[in-house]
Amino acid sequence: MRFISNMAFVAGILLFLLISGCTQQQTPQENITSCSNVSEPVCGTDGRTYRNICYAQVANTTVATIGECVVPPQPEIFCSDSDNGKEKSISGTIKVRSNSAVLGEWVDSCLNNISVTEYFCSGNNMGNETIPCGTNMECVEGECITKCVDSDAVVGLDPTTVRGTTSSGTTSKTDACVDDKTIREYFCQKGNVTEIITPCPPLYHCSNGQCNAENCTDSDGGRNVGAFGIAVYGMGFGADSCVNSSSVKEYFCENGVMENLIDPCPSGYACNDGACLNPNTDCVDSDGNAVPDITVRGTIRKGNETKTDSCDNAGDVREYYCSNNSIAYSIFSCSPGSCSDGRCINSDAKCIDSDIGEGQDLTERGNISKGPVTKQDICLDANVVVEYGCENGTIIANNVVCPPFYSCNDGQCVAGNCSDSDGGIYPRTYGIAQKGLQAGRDYCQNSSALMEYFCSNDQIDYTIVSCPRNSCNSGRCMSMTP
Repeated sequence: MRFISNMAFVAGILLFLLISGCTQQQTPQENITSCSNVSEPVCGTDGRTYRNICYAQVANTTVATIGECVVPPQPEIFCSDSDNGKEKSISGTIKVRSNSAVLGEWVDSCLNNISVTEYFCSGNNMGNETIPCGTNMECVEGECITKCVDSDAVVGLDPTTVRGTTSSGTTSKTDACVDDKTIREYFCQKGNVTEIITPCPPLYHCSNGQCNAENCTDSDGGRNVGAFGIAVYGMGFGADSCVNSSSVKEYFCENGVMENLIDPCPSGYACNDGACLNPNTDCVDSDGNAVPDITVRGTIRKGNETKTDSCDNAGDVREYYCSNNSIAYSIFSCSPGSCSDGRCINSDAKCIDSDIGEGQDLTERGNISKGPVTKQDICLDANVVVEYGCENGTIIANNVVCPPFYSCNDGQCVAGNCSDSDGGIYPRTYGIAQKGLQAGRDYCQNSSALMEYFCSNDQIDYTIVSCPRNSCNSGRCMSMTP
């Protein structure tokens, strides 16, 4: 009975090996021969497809997936060139793709101003080569083009202020005036002579193909100490002022530019409000001031009328002064000092000017004080400010015309709104940002950097713009394409 059981066990083992198709003692070829031919494909970890699991086992390969191995399609790589090869006169773009994905992209570029780095397809791969542009050629934006020369394209220079000539091949153009305020400026753009019509900077006029500072002008006709005047030249100006009661600082024009000298007043004249005045016809204060000075005993004269400062009592002074070309007076307290001989004495009061100290600042409304006397800058009209200041320890006043592009408002000269001729940050357009006497004109710091001026919060601001391909010329980026 035991014998029969043992035979049954051995028979079971042999049947199992027969069903699996192999036995340990068989060779690989015998194993394959012993595998069933039933088609139940499997994919091995070696990437090969086997008829069934038995075949994979014979090959000593682990089954990765049931079913045939799926072989991914091989990527199709190809190269394209927009300028179809080594074409140095055209800026081309090379793209290497794998199916729809871009593996790489290259654009022809200038190695320097006489050579171009040309990209091209070499089979289905990218190739590149440096190619000289040749005689009378230059590299601009990745292209070899006819060389263009602009004589006034100087770094840091406003091209409108220099008459230049631009040449390319047989074409040559020279800057010219459209009218007295506008210039036709020629410049180079991608090898061609190009033009732009642009206004001259503020306080400049166009003549002989360039923008020049306006001729010097003087409102009192020259070196005229008998009248208050303002000399203006370009962006600067000077207003006549009294140095003391007998001298005037006179601004005037000479040889087309602004000059100034200190001139004495004629005998019998006195300086008031930036002019030497005749007491026979004008109200003249010997103090030399347009406002009362209680620390100096002065005499006011106009024609046959004469008034001299005097003490009303021990503590008050009667101070005479000129007002609207007439004699006027006020009574001031000398406290903490006292009045003696028509003036306040023993007072430590100092002249204090809130807007600049010992001088004048037209753009800030100041308060002047000395002892009991206090004055504040005021507007005489829309363009003239009565500017009080300290001079030699006393209060002085001058009627001063606000600078060009300014107007008087609330006792100070205020600049107009900021304006920008190219409308903001537009690197491809030359522009001038202007506010009052301040102006910022776009210019090239070098061949690849543009200083771009613009208005921000009603003030002049600037930013440095990178010009691609070394294309900065005449205050503008000729190209913004990388």
